[in-house]
Amino acid sequence: MVSPSILMRRSAPEGGTFLALKGMSRHVIGKLYEEGVSGGTALVGLLLVAINLRPALTSVSPVLKNIAEGLSLSPAALGVLTTLPVVCLGLAAPLAPKLSRRIGPERTIFIILILLAVTLLARPVTGTLGLFVFTALAGACIGIMNVLLPGIVKRDFPARVSLMTGLYTVALNLGASLAAGATEPLRQAFGNQWQPSLAFWLVPAVIAALV
Repeated sequence: MVSPSILMRRSAPEGGTFLALKGMSRHVIGKLYEEGVSGGTALVGLLLVAINLRPALTSVSPVLKNIAEGLSLSPAALGVLTTLPVVCLGLAAPLAPKLSRRIGPERTIFIILILLAVTLLARPVTGTLGLFVFTALAGACIGIMNVLLPGIVKRDFPARVSLMTGLYTVALNLGASLAAGATEPLRQAFGNQWQPSLAFWLVPAVIAALV
């Protein structure tokens, strides 16, 4: 007959193993939860930034006639206005890796989003010169973020790069479509004033920066 003390010694390791497994399970579940929350936050932030990559460009065309009438711009000047941000987008792209190495990609995007919001606020209310200068600056901001976002996708979602790139592209096109389709109704809602309808697109930039 086995004594109770021997039975206790035999059962002790089993009880210890159970407690160890229980603690490990809690740790694993907690880690998975944290990764899920972190990944979800990163995804939301990524999509919000992507939405801001086109409104500064596509919001101009719907009110181009009103801008021309308000500032007495020639057709040639309007052509420069619509081309300038695209040119600056390409010219500013080489700055992205340098800024990322110096202050980090997330901090760079945060600063650029704030700068983009300020630019979109100032662009319609600073006269003809300000319109061109801040339109060029908006293009530069977009060019820098264009370079940084794909790298962040590969870093934060290495196992789902294709899916996240697809979602990022959808968000980018959504932002472009919203700005192109909503700017003219916004102008009408703001008393037929084109300035506030252009400045409105700073709102998504501020939201993305806050997230």
